Amino acid sequence: MLLFGASCSTPQACEDDACMEAEAVRGCIGFLAPEPDGTCVARAWPPEQRHAFASVGADDVEVSVDGLGRGLVTWKRRHPDPAQSLSALAEQTSTGWSMHTLGAPSNGSGARATVATLGLEAWVSWTQHRTNESGDDESTVHLLRRDETGQWVSPDVGEQISALPKAYEPRPVLSPNGEGLIVWNQWRQDGGYGVALARRGPGGPLTLPHAPSDVISPQVFFSNAPQLAVANNGDAIITWYQATPPPGSTSADPVSDGLRLFVSERTGADGHFSKPAIEDWLSPPGPPLASHEVRNPVVAIGDFGEALVLWSQEHPSGAVGLYAASRTGKREWTTPVDIDDTFGPLRDFATCIDVAISPTGEAHVAWFDGLPGATRVYAAHRDDAGAWDVPRTRPLSTPGRPAQDPRLAVGPDGEVALVWTEQGTDGRWRVMGRRRGPNTVNWSIPAELSLPEEGDAVGPTIAIGPDGTLVAAWTAGSLGAQTVSVSILP
Repeated sequence: MLLFGASCSTPQACEDDACMEAEAVRGCIGFLAPEPDGTCVARAWPPEQRHAFASVGADDVEVSVDGLGRGLVTWKRRHPDPAQSLSALAEQTSTGWSMHTLGAPSNGSGARATVATLGLEAWVSWTQHRTNESGDDESTVHLLRRDETGQWVSPDVGEQISALPKAYEPRPVLSPNGEGLIVWNQWRQDGGYGVALARRGPGGPLTLPHAPSDVISPQVFFSNAPQLAVANNGDAIITWYQATPPPGSTSADPVSDGLRLFVSERTGADGHFSKPAIEDWLSPPGPPLASHEVRNPVVAIGDFGEALVLWSQEHPSGAVGLYAASRTGKREWTTPVDIDDTFGPLRDFATCIDVAISPTGEAHVAWFDGLPGATRVYAAHRDDAGAWDVPRTRPLSTPGRPAQDPRLAVGPDGEVALVWTEQGTDGRWRVMGRRRGPNTVNWSIPAELSLPEEGDAVGPTIAIGPDGTLVAAWTAGSLGAQTVSVSILP
């Protein structure tokens, strides 16, 4: 039996969970669970299951959920001694949590670790930085793999997959067809960084680039922030930003004309990634992209190859706007007409973007915007027919509170959860969350996920597993002494 009776026809926040229960027109899915009498009720929110890891100096938390609904949480651990500044992994098991220190101290200090899961398989990747015997900076990308039976296939030091002298910003993806892909920034033999790609075909070995110059990006200047998304049909998209020379320049040593958005596409699992020329960028002419360490640009791809790419870019007015390019399942792109063709209103400083496409074909975008001390988290939703909500953008953080760092996750039934951090009137930063059912128009009211006794809670991230288990994580505590907090909704 389903619950009806609550009016949810207009896009406004529900005062309780009645709206999600009333909108359960397809059964107890998403964030709903059945009672013994068959009624659908909302699963507990905020989640009641909590864990904490006493890893002092934690930063840059990431999370994924495997096929058994178990979390894998990674973070970078800051320490005055570089030999102890290593990346870390907490792996949830049937008996608790197993802790891994990633990388050998001899390889240098660790950086942000990223993790991808599919079933019981997991790939964890990170960068290590050091100074070599000649006094030069070096950095290498490492990969730790767990196989489809749940067994780690290498020690915690992982495999070095990049070439010397420098590489960074790895991002792995595991796809349903049994393929594994990972991209990173690699220093080329001719100087400058390029986007490198390694692939493991279904049941095959991991194939690495044959040389540092074996990259998919134009071999001009520097690439940055590569992101990767793979569809169920095997289509794949890699995005990054890169400096470009002035249009028409024939100089052997040109000056940079600014940062532009680039895309490489693959058609089907057996296809090859395109290698765009330096003139083949997607962002509109004008001022450059706004550089961001991790999430600019961002990309998401649907089951049949439909895709969204979003980025922030400087505007002639002095503001930083949000821009979008979309691709249909027929691989046809729509890009901004010009620098004034922003995704929603041009405000102040759009940044820290996240995007996801759900199994129901809905798309969700989140970011924050505003001047310092007056930032708000915004979201946008596109339904499975391709229509954006009206108005397209909507503030979701608490009015009057500075808010930032949103992250999105979609679940197997099309449900979506959003987390961010905002500062209360007491000066304390806390992690907030909202959720929304599939094919619905309402978000739940904001809920505080962190606890007051944690102190400042910042840098949240979130993932939803194939069984609907939600795992959120963040760092908590004073600057330099943060630990990791985890909240789980089974």
